[in-house]
Amino acid sequence: MKGLLYKDFKSILKLISPVYLMSLIPIIVYIGKDMFLFMFSIIIGILFGMQVSITISVDEKTKLVNYYRILPLSYHVIAMEKYIFTLIISLLTGIIIFLVTFSYSGQLSLLYPFIGFYVALIYNMIVIPASFYFGVEQGRYILIGFTILPIIITKFNNVLLKLYSILQTNLIALAVILHLIIFVISYVISVKSIEKYRI
Repeated sequence: MKGLLYKDFKSILKLISPVYLMSLIPIIVYIGKDMFLFMFSIIIGILFGMQVSITISVDEKTKLVNYYRILPLSYHVIAMEKYIFTLIISLLTGIIIFLVTFSYSGQLSLLYPFIGFYVALIYNMIVIPASFYFGVEQGRYILIGFTILPIIITKFNNVLLKLYSILQTNLIALAVILHLIIFVISYVISVKSIEKYRI
């Protein structure tokens, strides 16, 4: 497990590029200060979340997936490593957004760090099994749906607020149950997809 995590962090550090920061320019120019932190959180969440699929892509290019069958690790461990890596990346996303939020507004707000953390986390709940099942290249089509996520949220903002007011009494319990279901489905698909490499 530690070796796989080390491999993934090493891959990310080799491939990370300042070019990613160019995606923030449209936010500042076209959206303005009012929506900056909100959109910044979502985009940083997606950019950081993408790093996990990049590690899977590196595994494919280096043919590591072909050696899953002879690794002294169960496919459960191989799959779980990606989810642990996702959690670490998501926490790092939240920390960075927290520092940017404080520098930008002078407020100790946890809202925007949580948005970035959540986007990175839920993004990979979908992308990890898709990448293992279809391969990273085809799995990347999932990204198209996430690129329109900010637009969907802003368009249905009033509806979401009404739902929140209706469900707020049981919101935490419903959210926990929903996300546990999403994780279990995501994890099972990932394990079954990795298993095919070990047959």
